[in-house]
Amino acid sequence: MTTLAPAVTRPRYDLAERLAYGPSRADALASLQDAGDPHLLGWAERVARKSLTSQGYALRKSRRRNERAADYGTFRIVDTQTNAVIAGEPYGLSLAEVLDFADPGF
Repeated sequence: MTTLAPAVTRPRYDLAERLAYGPSRADALASLQDAGDPHLLGWAERVARKSLTSQGYALRKSRRRNERAADYGTFRIVDTQTNAVIAGEPYGLSLAEVLDFADPGF
């Protein structure tokens, strides 16, 4: 009979709580990036995308793969009706700025 190894549990972070009670949203997201947990950053990006979609906007992420590029990992917000850039031309918004635009009360 084989026994299974116990599942590894990771500490759960409540991103909304960290963003609400931290010194600032930008500092909270920077600390998440430093922690290196891409799942939380992906969650924040999905929240922003969903909020923007409900408002008639789309979130576009820079396709740069060179980490030294100025627009690496940055975003822009586009109007889905006219395809006009609303914010972040050319790809200059951080995730914190996108969340501020998407839902100022988040």
